[in-house]
Amino acid sequence: MRLGNDDELKTISSRFLGFPGWDFPFNVRYVDITVGFGLTLLAFTIEAIYGFGLSFTLPGWYRFAATMAAVVFVTRWLGRQLTPETPFVSVVAAFVHEVRAPRQTRPVTVSLDPTKVKFR
Repeated sequence: MRLGNDDELKTISSRFLGFPGWDFPFNVRYVDITVGFGLTLLAFTIEAIYGFGLSFTLPGWYRFAATMAAVVFVTRWLGRQLTPETPFVSVVAAFVHEVRAPRQTRPVTVSLDPTKVKFR
């Protein structure tokens, strides 16, 4: 067996394959588990702040399912962005720098309507 560098080892060792005796039918990266857990806490905190938290009625369960589906999709999207070369902290820092970057102000264009100009 020939390994040119440690890239193959890194992709294998950073995956959670399941609990002993309970193998997952898919691979989950440890970073995705952490990001998903954090996003879940963030989503439930935002729901609690705005007053539509988890309730045990039927619409409450739909809201819970929609929240969890959104968390899964955002976690999967972030999981594609996060690699060993671009860790989570770098992606968040790049986002913050992009949002806080100074922007050029757009020139204001003034158009005059000749019919509303008053003559003396």
